[in-house]
Amino acid sequence: LQVPTQGTLVDWLPQVQQQLLAVAEHESAALSQDQQLAGGSAEQALFECIVDFENYPDRLLTPFPEASISSLHFAAPTSHYPLVLLVYPNAPLRVCFMFDEARFSRAQISALAGQLQQLLTAIAEQPNQRLAALPVLNEGESRQLLGPLRSGDPLPESLPSLCALLDTGAAQRPDAVAVRCGEQVLSYRVLTQRSQALAARLLQRGIGQGARIALLAERSVDTIVAMLATLRLGAAFIPIAPDAPSAHIEQLLEEAQVDLMLSGRGVPAATARVPVLDPGAESKPLPEVVELPAVAGDALAYVLYTSGSSGRPKGVMVSHDNLCASLVARQRYYEAPVGVFLHLSSFVFDSAMAGLFWTLCDGAELVLAEPALQHSIAHLLELSST
Repeated sequence: LQVPTQGTLVDWLPQVQQQLLAVAEHESAALSQDQQLAGGSAEQALFECIVDFENYPDRLLTPFPEASISSLHFAAPTSHYPLVLLVYPNAPLRVCFMFDEARFSRAQISALAGQLQQLLTAIAEQPNQRLAALPVLNEGESRQLLGPLRSGDPLPESLPSLCALLDTGAAQRPDAVAVRCGEQVLSYRVLTQRSQALAARLLQRGIGQGARIALLAERSVDTIVAMLATLRLGAAFIPIAPDAPSAHIEQLLEEAQVDLMLSGRGVPAATARVPVLDPGAESKPLPEVVELPAVAGDALAYVLYTSGSSGRPKGVMVSHDNLCASLVARQRYYEAPVGVFLHLSSFVFDSAMAGLFWTLCDGAELVLAEPALQHSIAHLLELSST
């Protein structure tokens, strides 16, 4: 199930019901079939947590008033799953946890139960509240978790758009260096023009909001242009390491249901079914201004995939609002703006996104170590001193 962060519970529950009804025809499928379809091994557990609604009626004999029961005994529930949530939907609602004490402590389960109670209470009191705003932590847990990070008031309910943050950073220093990679240098003015031009050309090709764009993420200014263009378009980019094996690339393209790949280093063999464009060639300024659509905060910004070392790669989806909240929090917490940021991480790692967008939204200089020299200590020291 996907949880719409901007939606409310009362709007979402009918959608959940429709989804459950749609999959009900498959409820008789064996777990072994599910495991095979999920791509996991026979030794790998399909899931480790289960929610069990004990929805037998209180009055078992209501339809048979002439019958009687002399004794009724329910065996204590057992389960081989590490964590089970038992729900008895009577009045009052009763919830029980069964858990493997080798995996969970009683303190952990007690905290989990408190968080569930906090969430259910908030739902009952404010059913029209946005799902993303429903509290899970109590006040004490919030202070414990966020206390060391707070530097003033909490983040506002309404965040600026990601494109607005990027444009604000660019407007501060339009002629200053935005991105540098060896001899490749783009000012904020040129970076904005090229990313807007690429977004417009993609839109003209039918690539619009909600599209998935694979990005062969080599370390270059064209890659940054491609990322910003995708975000301005309302599409999501999926960075892929340029040296990844063809089988891995093909797996990600299929898993992410990619519509297009942007690559500045030719066409990988694994992309036969996906059209490929060169972001450098497609981002030359246009003679006319093309209106780009507004992008909603819950729109997907990018998807980062795990390596797949423990099975199939798993995608982590980050929305525009997720990224904005992270950027605004950084700008509030760190008093001094970014000056120059030396970027070394691969673009397939989450830490790479944090440093990249923080720098650009601050109007600072993003320095990308050249791929051929990124492991040279002498080169990195030279970059650090300039």
